[in-house]
Amino acid sequence: MFEPYKLYVTSGQQLARMMEDKNVNNLIFKISQLDSRIANFHVRGRKSGPQSLLFYNGCGGYGDQIMTWPVVKLLAQMGFEVHVLTEPGNEQCWWGFPWIKSVLTLPMEYEVFKLFTYHCIFEYLSNFDEHPGQLHPVDCMLEKIGIEHLAVAPELKKIEPVFNRTEIGQALQVKKEKTIGIYQLSASQGYRSLAPDQSIFVLQRLANTFPHVHWIALFDEFNPKEYAEMAKELKLDNVEVKCFEYIRALWALAKMSAVIVSPDSMMVHVAGVLDIPCVSYWGATSPQSRMKYYTNQTTVFHRESCPLSPCHFSGATFPKYCPPSEKRTKCDAMMSISADEIVEACRKVLTGVNKSKTDDKDSGNSDTAKSIGSVGRVGRPENSIPLPTS
Repeated sequence: MFEPYKLYVTSGQQLARMMEDKNVNNLIFKISQLDSRIANFHVRGRKSGPQSLLFYNGCGGYGDQIMTWPVVKLLAQMGFEVHVLTEPGNEQCWWGFPWIKSVLTLPMEYEVFKLFTYHCIFEYLSNFDEHPGQLHPVDCMLEKIGIEHLAVAPELKKIEPVFNRTEIGQALQVKKEKTIGIYQLSASQGYRSLAPDQSIFVLQRLANTFPHVHWIALFDEFNPKEYAEMAKELKLDNVEVKCFEYIRALWALAKMSAVIVSPDSMMVHVAGVLDIPCVSYWGATSPQSRMKYYTNQTTVFHRESCPLSPCHFSGATFPKYCPPSEKRTKCDAMMSISADEIVEACRKVLTGVNKSKTDDKDSGNSDTAKSIGSVGRVGRPENSIPLPTS
């Protein structure tokens, strides 16, 4: 609801969505870019008086919010009173952190926006950087606000979410006594996903190879409908096709899981910050640029399958420089991934989980998931690119 003749701040993407409605379009009187009115935020440019800081990262979805957590916590530890501004739907990503003063959503009245001493605004970050040599998003944010990224210890560059009793209870209702594996059917963008038939084939192979695991086939409103429809047609006893209305209940369930299998999307970041074993597969983006500070990660990535890989492209359609292919709908690097590779990677992870459970039974330690080390990278050995070490 907008009050007439008042000024409001919104993001470029949110404005574009609103402008699609002709009725809204006709009611908007003036539109201005706000950049020229916002001072660039730098940690060494401290002012006297209140230290309230409004922090906004509008890049992408849940994964980008997760990668922003350590930057915001570091600013809070430096003495700033941090308030988080976010898109509607992303606010739950920030619940439970005691070092955040408040969570606000766009649109915001401009007069409220001006009440803050500092504004740290990231409407675009590495999501729109297609050239090689880009920093990890956490490091990129640190450098842009005047913090040398090499001076911050790697273990400080990921933050585990804090769950309340309700979220844990909802997760336990799904888990019960089962060994849980989470399989994210697709990412929100096609170039980061296996084709529907490929993704469902991988799910079927996982379910048949590991019948003791109850597989949650995960989808949401941003995924093409055919992924969930085809998964439901499998009718396997150990496959549950599920969309979580409350995303934090899913994250709490992830903390109780034995393994997570996912493309370059939200669940790789959830697994990373929770230190849960994860098998991830990659296409246009390299795992080195996103997974640098996560352990327990096994990545499937065939850089050699495309001469331009990784291209770090982010968009709904393929870029003009993509190698010619008639009616291209998928990334060659993604299409070269086989179900055998993913299944074998899960076999190594689940063998480690089972061994840890046996060891824990002897030692009395029930926290099995965190005792598993990284099992490395799956792919063609002669062309493999090792993940950077922290």
